[in-house]
Amino acid sequence: MFHHVQTARSRLPHRTPRSIQPSLLVLFALALGALGGCAAVPPAAAPAGAAVDTRACGLSPAAHHADWRRFRGAYPYHIQGVALSDASPEGVRTLILAEPPPGVTFKDIKEAAPGLLVKPHACYHRVGYDGWTRDVVATLPRLDEAQLAEVVGGFQRLLFQTAYKAYVLGIPSAPPARRESDVLDLQVTAAELQQWVFDASERFSPIDGGPEAPLETLVQRGEPGVYLSDSPGLVAWVIPRDRPFEDSAVEARQFALESDILVGAAASGQALVVLGRERSVGVDVLPPLRTETLAMLAAVKQTELGQSYERNSFLAGRFDGKRDWAPIYLSPELIDTEYGSLLNITDQLLKSWSNNGLTRYDNFDYPDPPRWPFPAPLASHVGAQSLTFNWNTYGMGAALDFGSHELITFRSTGALPVTYIAPEKPTDTYEDEAYGYFREMNDPNLVRVAQYAAFYQLFRRFEVPTRAPAPRVASDAQRRVLKEETLKLLKGLRDASNDELLEATKRGFAELTAAEPEERRIRIQRGAAAMLANMASRLRTLGAGSGDAALDQLASDIALPREAGEEVGVILTRALAPELGDKPELIGQLLRRITDLDAVKNRYVKAATLRKGTWIHTPTAVVSWNEVPLNDAVGGHNLDARVARFRFSPHVAPDHVEVIQEGASKVAVLNPFDLGKVSEVLRTGGKGAAPPPARSRQVALALPEGPRAPSSRGFTLDDTTAVHKRQLGGWRATGERPSAAQSELVDLFSGDDAPAAVVTRRGGALDVAIRGRRSSYQVSSLSDVTDLLRSAAKARGGKEPMIIHIERMSPDEAHALVKTIPLREKASRRAVTVHVEEGSAKRLGEVFREECDLSRAKIGEPRVVRLQGGAQRIAIDVDIPVARPARGSLTVRIRMLFGRLTESTKLLVERLRRVVSRERSAAPATFEQLTRDFHRELQRIDPDGKVEVWVDEMKHDGVVLEDRGDGAQGTARQPG
Repeated sequence: MFHHVQTARSRLPHRTPRSIQPSLLVLFALALGALGGCAAVPPAAAPAGAAVDTRACGLSPAAHHADWRRFRGAYPYHIQGVALSDASPEGVRTLILAEPPPGVTFKDIKEAAPGLLVKPHACYHRVGYDGWTRDVVATLPRLDEAQLAEVVGGFQRLLFQTAYKAYVLGIPSAPPARRESDVLDLQVTAAELQQWVFDASERFSPIDGGPEAPLETLVQRGEPGVYLSDSPGLVAWVIPRDRPFEDSAVEARQFALESDILVGAAASGQALVVLGRERSVGVDVLPPLRTETLAMLAAVKQTELGQSYERNSFLAGRFDGKRDWAPIYLSPELIDTEYGSLLNITDQLLKSWSNNGLTRYDNFDYPDPPRWPFPAPLASHVGAQSLTFNWNTYGMGAALDFGSHELITFRSTGALPVTYIAPEKPTDTYEDEAYGYFREMNDPNLVRVAQYAAFYQLFRRFEVPTRAPAPRVASDAQRRVLKEETLKLLKGLRDASNDELLEATKRGFAELTAAEPEERRIRIQRGAAAMLANMASRLRTLGAGSGDAALDQLASDIALPREAGEEVGVILTRALAPELGDKPELIGQLLRRITDLDAVKNRYVKAATLRKGTWIHTPTAVVSWNEVPLNDAVGGHNLDARVARFRFSPHVAPDHVEVIQEGASKVAVLNPFDLGKVSEVLRTGGKGAAPPPARSRQVALALPEGPRAPSSRGFTLDDTTAVHKRQLGGWRATGERPSAAQSELVDLFSGDDAPAAVVTRRGGALDVAIRGRRSSYQVSSLSDVTDLLRSAAKARGGKEPMIIHIERMSPDEAHALVKTIPLREKASRRAVTVHVEEGSAKRLGEVFREECDLSRAKIGEPRVVRLQGGAQRIAIDVDIPVARPARGSLTVRIRMLFGRLTESTKLLVERLRRVVSRERSAAPATFEQLTRDFHRELQRIDPDGKVEVWVDEMKHDGVVLEDRGDGAQGTARQPG
């Protein structure tokens, strides 16, 4: 009994040809010696694919469900971030966390806003045939502005590890539209980059303030950070080459926000400096590159990545009368990642658009472009029987050695280069036409794939280290399915009788031969059965004496030809039908006609396993059809990390290229005057290449016309159309210098090794000034202040303590802020000074009156810092023990700023001793009086000087109580 040809309904599945099968009857006729007419294959009708899968959203209909559906209707493929609906009349909002990064768990999300998320749940959105993304959807109750900012800022930090320039997506009713002025295809030459950033000594300033420096200094110094060029247009991201990429996660997010297109890079032994165009396109149209995708690419150690639809897989083919299926191959690193899914999307764009939209895919309702690349589907246009379509990185990147640094440039940013392969047909002209066409489309997904490929080349070229583990291998379960189904077919063929084989061919060929005359139909059926009988005989011979071992190996080779290292047709011909050596495709097509490919497909998809912690599942199978009969089409992505290498020597004549071998690599050597020809050399080999015309930076980068204010540099909310236009969380540099009053406070409170930050409440927002930063900061919430201060500490190497001075806050808000600041390790003594309104002063006074012992007060040695212009800043500590040692001591810290000091520091100490002595004899002594007398006594030295008196450290009931000494304010700080 030929069991494998029986379906669940006890009948053979009816089969129609694959995409190449208009010639199938001809092949059979040739094999049988009965050449005749060929039946036409009816055009396939496009099935209606569901755009959204809500199987995990099976709740009663609710407003937030409708919001999520609208959101995914506007973003049908990939989008990551926080989205909020407008508030309902009751103040309720829908919250969507779209595609969180791997590692963020559902538990993490619920704990980020404890008690606030109403019915949080995951919604699955289909991408491709069996792929999906997951979003978390919940309802937020009525919140005031401060509460909403805290919630949003917390989710931004959870998703992106920073709240820098946080933005919130809206719930648009339609996909965001790209503006006509949005140009995504840039071709910045090596000569332009070298001139802009090195020859012209362009200076770059940190995005969050700080001293500027030329790029050459940044390249050699290797300190992490993100910088804006002083002349608008460029963003630089410094990645140290001696630290794991994961340590640059915050900077990765900042660079992805501030820039939109990667245009090149420079590198030394210390650092890789990535150069991007200052963001000109909204984040809703061209979203920021994802940190987790960059980290994945940095972790890849091999020099090639790949993606393809395995149309030549033995069990791929037509399964329901009009549609074909095929397994999807992805390099293991790409499985269940954003980049792997994007490669599938752009693979479909290449094939569908090259065929003028006549090739369609299940669940891929991508808008048609305004025009097609060719007058007719490419295979017809070329006149090829089969065609390979490939995206590749050949000639994309170039590394130019300038001695002190290496400069990396990219041929274009709008799309990867295109390769068409047609047997015995020249395709160079079509490739150039298609490359230009796809670049001109300014399609965000094509651009994004090219951007990630460029980063892959950069990371491999300069070996950026990571802590990431090795990626998993491809799904063993799915590989086993293909092998088991192939083995079942071979065993069924081997064990079938001739009558069973004839019956199988009648059923398998019924639809294909329906229009044929009866005599011809019978000849074809009997001929096919005879071929199968010959194959069965060979299989019985193959297994003789060795049991099923040889059959198992043959099934494995047929099912997994990549591992066997041979094409399926070669394996089948050698093992089953040597007489059909010139028609190997006929063997596979014949066997597939007696196989239930729909069942194979379903079993294969069901066997897929998920990468742990992912919110994305890349499709494992593709289903497609042609609207009209088209010839065979295969292909995918070949991503090579290697770049072309160039060097310059005056010994090479102008307009000539010398190629030398260095190890396994070739290096092209040009005359220095031919720097401008590198892009053309990449494309043509350089014979007679002419440099492109000189362009301004604004033209080359397609920058918006007109100057941009400092506050409008990089990413701004005004650059977008589908986001909330007000800052609902996060922090950003204002581009404006701190006020004179802020600067004075920052200088006053900053110690020699302890820079200060001044935080001021201004209405619904917070204003922050930090010593050494040229810009002030606008901050949305207390937790965002912590994020900003952590970023500032990291920029200093995280070693120095920091003093934080906060004004215009209520005691409750000040205490809440202190609790959010994890400033120190246990061994450090970072002072956190928080000035609040009256309230804490009363508690402090009670502690002082009841427990402080002035008789044992100790006055420390003055610490003097001489400032420019002869001024001096002096700090003196007065430590006052308390009755219970567990509570520590009260340290009164006095800071003085004198333009001219007329007495020695010893006399200063003596003045303080006299004050302590007077207060000790007072009945009773009060803290307010002590600090007031300190202030009055020291102010006598220089009436124009600046004197500040406050408590630095006093543990009481778990909170440090402080006071400035003017009787009007108290302070609260986190205990050390």
